Amino acid sequence: MSYYNRYLRVLESKIEADSVTGEHIFNLDEFAPRNNQVEYFYFVNSSGNKVSPTAGSVTITMSSGEDIYNTISDGTFNAADAMSENRPKPNAHGKVAKAKITFTNVSGNGVAGFRGLIAQAVA
Repeated sequence: MSYYNRYLRVLESKIEADSVTGEHIFNLDEFAPRNNQVEYFYFVNSSGNKVSPTAGSVTITMSSGEDIYNTISDGTFNAADAMSENRPKPNAHGKVAKAKITFTNVSGNGVAGFRGLIAQAVA
């Protein structure tokens, strides 16, 4: 999905899976040459309701298309803080075509999956 704000076209790519183990790789909708930001990220239980894990961490990295993923600003956070209003949004500048989400020991409160959205600003 895409839309225009005052100066830029913004592309949105949903990221979601029904698992919180290992790595999950997502091809983004378009090769965006500007700002890339994880607009929201939260965990769900098997019924699709939002839940907060009690343990574990999340690492989000991004790639320009090759299988070389780079760290991004605020890309690693405690899973329990995923829905916190005080947690900075992970972001990257430059050309991004893929995102990788890596989970480490995420558990608690029936967590079974995740949902998120990456917004990409294009000139």
